[in-house]
Amino acid sequence: MICRRLTDFFLKENIFHPHHFGFLPFKSCESLQVVFFNTLLKARNNKEYIIPASLDISSAYDSVWPDGVAYKALQIGVSGHTARWIHEFLTNRTL
Repeated sequence: MICRRLTDFFLKENIFHPHHFGFLPFKSCESLQVVFFNTLLKARNNKEYIIPASLDISSAYDSVWPDGVAYKALQIGVSGHTARWIHEFLTNRTL
Protein backbone atom coordinates (compact mmCIF):
# COMPACT_ATOMS: atom_id res chain seq x y z
CA MET A 1 0.00 0.00 0.00
CA ILE A 2 2.83 2.41 0.88
CA CYS A 3 4.69 1.59 -2.33
CA ARG A 4 1.57 2.22 -4.42
CA ARG A 5 0.83 5.53 -2.70
CA LEU A 6 4.44 6.73 -3.02
CA THR A 7 4.58 5.72 -6.69
CA ASP A 8 1.32 7.60 -7.37
CA PHE A 9 2.65 10.65 -5.51
CA PHE A 10 6.00 10.58 -7.35
CA LEU A 11 4.27 10.24 -10.72
CA LYS A 12 1.85 13.07 -9.94
CA GLU A 13 4.69 15.37 -8.82
CA ASN A 14 6.99 14.34 -11.72
CA ILE A 15 9.71 13.19 -9.30
CA PHE A 16 10.99 10.38 -11.55
CA HIS A 17 13.48 11.24 -14.26
CA PRO A 18 12.00 10.80 -17.76
CA HIS A 19 14.57 8.07 -18.47
CA HIS A 20 13.71 6.05 -15.35
CA PHE A 21 12.52 2.58 -16.27
CA GLY A 22 11.44 -0.37 -14.17
CA PHE A 23 8.75 -0.60 -11.50
CA LEU A 24 6.66 2.10 -13.19
CA PRO A 25 3.40 1.78 -15.15
CA PHE A 26 4.12 1.41 -18.88
CA LYS A 27 7.88 1.82 -18.30
CA SER A 28 9.14 -1.69 -17.68
CA CYS A 29 12.64 -2.99 -18.34
CA GLU A 30 11.30 -4.31 -21.65
CA SER A 31 10.30 -0.73 -22.56
CA LEU A 32 13.90 0.32 -21.97
CA GLN A 33 15.07 -2.40 -24.36
CA VAL A 34 12.78 -0.98 -27.07
CA VAL A 35 14.12 2.55 -26.47
CA PHE A 36 17.70 1.27 -26.56
CA PHE A 37 17.13 -0.73 -29.75
CA ASN A 38 15.46 2.26 -31.42
CA THR A 39 18.38 4.51 -30.43
CA LEU A 40 20.83 1.92 -31.75
CA LEU A 41 19.03 1.74 -35.12
CA LYS A 42 18.92 5.53 -35.46
CA ALA A 43 22.65 5.80 -34.71
CA ARG A 44 23.42 3.07 -37.21
CA ASN A 45 21.36 4.78 -39.93
CA ASN A 46 23.13 8.09 -39.26
CA LYS A 47 26.56 6.40 -39.07
CA GLU A 48 26.93 7.58 -35.48
CA TYR A 49 28.23 5.88 -32.37
CA ILE A 50 26.46 5.36 -29.08
CA ILE A 51 28.01 4.48 -25.75
CA PRO A 52 25.52 2.53 -23.64
CA ALA A 53 25.89 2.43 -19.87
CA SER A 54 23.92 0.58 -17.25
CA LEU A 55 24.15 1.05 -13.50
CA ASP A 56 23.15 -1.57 -10.97
CA ILE A 57 24.46 -0.75 -7.53
CA SER A 58 25.03 -3.90 -5.51
CA SER A 59 23.82 -3.74 -1.89
CA ALA A 60 22.67 -0.14 -2.28
CA TYR A 61 19.69 -0.87 -0.03
CA ASP A 62 22.04 -1.83 2.80
CA SER A 63 23.87 1.50 2.65
CA VAL A 64 20.83 3.81 2.63
CA TRP A 65 20.99 6.56 5.25
CA PRO A 66 17.47 6.53 6.82
CA ASP A 67 17.73 10.12 8.13
CA GLY A 68 18.72 11.39 4.69
CA VAL A 69 15.89 9.54 2.96
CA ALA A 70 13.33 10.88 5.45
CA TYR A 71 14.71 14.41 5.03
CA LYS A 72 14.53 14.18 1.22
CA ALA A 73 11.00 12.77 1.47
CA LEU A 74 9.93 15.79 3.51
CA GLN A 75 11.66 18.12 1.04
CA ILE A 76 9.68 16.80 -1.93
CA GLY A 77 6.38 16.97 -0.09
CA VAL A 78 5.85 13.51 1.39
CA SER A 79 3.83 13.93 4.59
CA GLY A 80 5.47 13.69 8.01
CA HIS A 81 3.80 10.41 8.97
CA THR A 82 4.83 8.73 5.72
CA ALA A 83 8.38 10.08 5.98
CA ARG A 84 8.57 8.76 9.55
CA TRP A 85 7.29 5.34 8.39
CA ILE A 86 9.94 5.23 5.63
CA HIS A 87 12.64 6.13 8.19
CA GLU A 88 11.49 3.39 10.58
CA PHE A 89 11.25 0.89 7.72
CA LEU A 90 14.85 1.56 6.64
CA THR A 91 16.36 1.65 10.13
CA ASN A 92 18.38 -1.46 11.01
CA ARG A 93 17.31 -3.28 7.84
CA THR A 94 19.41 -5.30 5.43
CA LEU A 95 18.50 -7.05 2.21
